[in-house]
Order: sequence, then C-alpha cells, then structure tokens
Amino acid sequence: MFRARTILSALVLVILAQAFQATVANAQSPPLWDRKAEGIIVRPIPGGGGTRFTIQPMFRVSAQPTSIPLDLSTLVEININGTTVDVLEFTIKTDPTGAAGCNTPCHEMGQVCVCLEGVICSCGTILVCDPPINASLVQGDEITVILRPAPDARPEISEGNDKRTLVWNGRPTVWERRVASIEKKPSATIRGGTDVQVAVGVIVNHDGVLNLDTELELRVNGRPAASGNADVDEYTWSSCAIVCKTSACGASGDSPSVNCQIDPEVGADTCWCNGNSVGTYVFKGVKHAPGDEITVILKPAPGSLPDLPRPVETKPAVKFRRGDANGDGTVNMADGVFTLSYRFSGTEAPACFDAADANDDGDVNIGDPIFLFGWLFLGGKAPPAPGPMRCGEDPTEDRLPEGEYEECGLTN
Repeated sequence: MFRARTILSALVLVILAQAFQATVANAQSPPLWDRKAEGIIVRPIPGGGGTRFTIQPMFRVSAQPTSIPLDLSTLVEININGTTVDVLEFTIKTDPTGAAGCNTPCHEMGQVCVCLEGVICSCGTILVCDPPINASLVQGDEITVILRPAPDARPEISEGNDKRTLVWNGRPTVWERRVASIEKKPSATIRGGTDVQVAVGVIVNHDGVLNLDTELELRVNGRPAASGNADVDEYTWSSCAIVCKTSACGASGDSPSVNCQIDPEVGADTCWCNGNSVGTYVFKGVKHAPGDEITVILKPAPGSLPDLPRPVETKPAVKFRRGDANGDGTVNMADGVFTLSYRFSGTEAPACFDAADANDDGDVNIGDPIFLFGWLFLGGKAPPAPGPMRCGEDPTEDRLPEGEYEECGLTN
C-alpha cells in the first residue's frame, strides 16, 4: 500500500544542467517536452543499524521553446522489489512569457523556462526529492523510480527514459571532488612565476548523471592568490555503479577518463567509480618564494552539486560504571589503589578513563581515589552518573581518550 502526497518544497538541489542536444522546433511544429529519471540516492540513516536508509530519486524535466504554457507536473513513484512504497507529486509548469527571468538563457540552449511550484525556475532542471523516504534495505534489493504525468498534466512523449532501477550494492551514494595531482613548471608567460596544473578527480558511487563543475582556489601560505574553474559536469556514472558492486575493478565507465577502481582511502575490499583526472586547470605565473606552501581548495561551482561525502561511521558510546578504574565490574577499594598505582608507580593505565574518573572532573588524577574513598568509607557523595552501581553512558563531555569497558558488554 502506498501513500500519495504533494511535495510543496521538494527541491534540495536545483542544477542548471546542460541542454539536451535537440534542435529548436519551428513555429509550426508541436512543442516537445521530456521527463527523465536521472539517478537514485541511497544514504544510511544515523542509528539505523545498517538496515535503515533514505531514498531520494533524481529526475529532470525540460521542454523546447513554445508560446503554449505546458503543465508538466510529475508523479514520482518509488518501488522496492516490485512493491510501491511512495508516490511524490511535483507541480511543474513552463513559463513561455519569461516572467520568471530565465527565458532568454533557456532559449539560447533550445529550451523553455520550467518552474517548480511557480517559485524555482530554470532550464533542464534536475530535482532531488526532499524529504526523502525511509526504507529498510538489504544488499541486492531492487529500487525502481518511475515518472508519470500528474493528473491533468501533459502526457509523456518519450517514455524510454522515465524509469530507472538500482540494485542496492550495500554502499551509500557518494560523490566527492578531490585534488588528484598538482604539477609545477616554470612559467613561459611570466618571468619568475610558476605554472601550476591541477588535476581534479572524483570518487563516485552513483547510478546517474552528475554536474560536478568545480571552482578551484589557489592559496600561497594560506592566502588566496588565484582562482579558476574545472568542468566536471554531465558525466553519467551508470556503468561504474553496476560494475563496482564487487571488488573486481578495472572496468571502464561511460567516460574514458573514469574507471572502477579500489580506493585506498576507503579500503582494499571496496570498489568505487574513481576518476583521477576528470577535469584540469592551469594557474599561470603563480609567484612564490622557495619554501612557500601552495594549497588548492576545491568547492562546487555555482549551479553544480555540492559534495555528498562518504558517511562517517560513528561508534556507539561506551557504557561503564563510574569509579570502576580496574574494570572488574565492581567499585571498591581496589579501584582507588589501581588509580594511585597508575598515577604514581607507572603501572597499567585504565582501559576506560571515564570509569576511572570517579569525580567526573574530566581528568584522572589523585582527586579520583580521594573522592572514591570518601564515598566508600566516610559517607561522601557517590560517583556521578552513570554511578557505580549500573552501566550507562557518560552524560558530560570531556577530553578523556576513548576506551573500552567490557563488563557492560560494549566497547568503544
């Protein structure tokens, strides 16, 4: 059973994509339009235990110039293993009058201005559905996105690109820019200067089109010195997303400069679509002295996608008993002696510094055994939360190193 809902603010990213290579229809020809599924984003839900994920379809709506207003409102259906789990509705209409302010550049690209909800307008817009839908997935599940005309909207003319299927390969959707290489040569144009050639690469796990145009900023000793742009737009990564589902790398993608490779930053057992030189830029005549530090910073160009980096795996918080410095599961005199020996005799360090921090002051020192003995023998205050009698997480922030406490059945 699915639920239909209208997305009034369903745009995460709007990308001024390159126009299709269609010619402009003449005044006597009927208007042409297209709805195209461009990709599927799958990301883990924090705390989802590796089984809960978000799914966001990416699609494009475009039309050739026409004086006839077109209602291209679109239903986006998401299926998992053949079962419909959600249907999203987008109100999309063309603006032949140019009131939205984007008609002239659209006509130059052979398209008409297309507006989402009458607010966000562009040419050949790529939409990323938001909010995403949540779903449980296991490796091998088949995710399918189907585009259909909304009720009373224009029917689709070209139906061959309205559907996209992704077999979940167990890895999240990722695209990241990287400085693949920096090469310095004496400048032929400026005396005493240096030409700096920067190769821009990307690491990708995605099944569709991406616009990753990149701005480059060159800094000398941390201060901006020059800027430029590398074109990394409109690559299609479908082949890599399919082949890279195993560690058998080396297959070419849709671009000759993009290959499926093992990424050492991810791990030898993981294969990603890795383009080590998909865009280049040469900074001419960069002036610097011997020993100066040259740094290149990458950021998305206007209208292109921001990076979607690999999710950071967060470790579960360690649970412990406050005051149990020796980690034997019981808080007693032996724990104070253990801390004194560690501090003044150079013996073994606590496996869990938070547990040894009996007074919870953010440090393990002589104050902890004194505090602990005061509670054990003089009726003083008990060690703060989670306390000495039960397992729990540290409710206060400190700079103590991460450790482990096996008596509570969880390590960190």
